[in-house]
Amino acid sequence: MAAPPPFYLSCHCQAHVLAYNPRNFDASGLPAAKREMCDCSHCTRRRIIWGFSEPGELTVVRGVISESTKDSDLPEMALNEYRFGSKTVHHYFCGVCGTYLLGTPFDPTKGMAFSFRTLRNLPSSSPFFPAPPATFPSIIHPGSLRSPQYTPISLSEIPLADKLVEFQDPEKNGPPNHVLVGSCHCQNVKFAVSTEDISTTRVSDCSCSYCRGNGVLWIYPNIRNIVFSPHLPTLETEPPSTIKLPWETAASKMTFEQTLSDVTTSYRFGRRKYEHVFCKTCGCNIYERGPELCGLNVVLLNDFDEYLESSLQMTEKNNSEEPEKKPKKNLFGLAIDSIKCDKPPRFILQL
Repeated sequence: MAAPPPFYLSCHCQAHVLAYNPRNFDASGLPAAKREMCDCSHCTRRRIIWGFSEPGELTVVRGVISESTKDSDLPEMALNEYRFGSKTVHHYFCGVCGTYLLGTPFDPTKGMAFSFRTLRNLPSSSPFFPAPPATFPSIIHPGSLRSPQYTPISLSEIPLADKLVEFQDPEKNGPPNHVLVGSCHCQNVKFAVSTEDISTTRVSDCSCSYCRGNGVLWIYPNIRNIVFSPHLPTLETEPPSTIKLPWETAASKMTFEQTLSDVTTSYRFGRRKYEHVFCKTCGCNIYERGPELCGLNVVLLNDFDEYLESSLQMTEKNNSEEPEKKPKKNLFGLAIDSIKCDKPPRFILQL
């Protein structure tokens, strides 16, 4: 009997493409590789769904220069590497589009850890597509218990965030929102946002090829209610406002050594309507921005791990393997946006 065609993994811009020829399949014809989540500070911020290949199952189609090919004639095509904590784990993402691809150096003689979210040619009848891969049968690995422990940022580390808090005065400005803080993993980008309760506000799990592959979840606050560090200057495309908010007034009187664009990269695709911004160092998606809205990646918020299982729609039968350490919370406003996966222009894998 002829061997089944390979599956393909790729970053979104397709600078890096891998062929995946699993030796074992489940009853639905999908790769039988173990799939799991990790609740560490990094994997939570990327919502990585881990797959684990056997030696020889992954081969390079294009790109993917890492430790074993670092002397290549095309070093500019190398995946960006990020390490943290004990620095024993290699994390590789594309520097052009920000897609996380591998959790180990590429070596075809060994088994490798990869992101299941980057599988691009799954059959439309599979539970993986068109819905986001939240439907994967998955367990949660207790990576957060490893040392050294990650220290999240605090409100005091974000310049002007105190004025965001002061503005939450119901007598002057109407019902108060919650002021929440978050950051990319390396903390080169920090932010505070005034928003409704995350448990009940609408959280969009977009199923377009980019958002599904990168594991982002969007909330849509008014961008004027977000304070970034480094500072995000007002864009020329924004209409001038006659009413300055307290932090905007303070920012206009300050001199900043760097702006958000100094530590981030932006990526556009398709009709190039939306700008997707991610950290240059750790690759975490920060926000998306279009003509009429700004989406903030809610998984970057401190303590989002409390919502991790809810964000993945996990059930009791494939629940966590870790001891209870935090109360689990629900995202009652989670909405899976499966419409965008069918909107043109569609993502087509180029081999």
